[in-house]
Amino acid sequence: MKHIVAWTDNAMSDFMEIWTSSMDRPAVTAAARYLDQILEVEPLHERHEVVRGFGTAIHAPLGVDFWVDEVARRVFVTAAWPVSEDE
Repeated sequence: MKHIVAWTDNAMSDFMEIWTSSMDRPAVTAAARYLDQILEVEPLHERHEVVRGFGTAIHAPLGVDFWVDEVARRVFVTAAWPVSEDE
């Protein structure tokens, strides 16, 4: 069963700051879409660092912090930051 992914105002603000300052805006947009899709289907996947419902997911050039409410089947993205291809 899928989860609903919602970005908090702070996370959206972070994303917009990253996007507007990026030299490759399509890559930032694609990374956000990819992370949304992964969090929708598998927020607790082994490739994510998740402790007590709080997690981190990275897909360069973007990383996000998130919180999972398994009962409500919702994922809240709480922060976003730029990630270099080397990370």
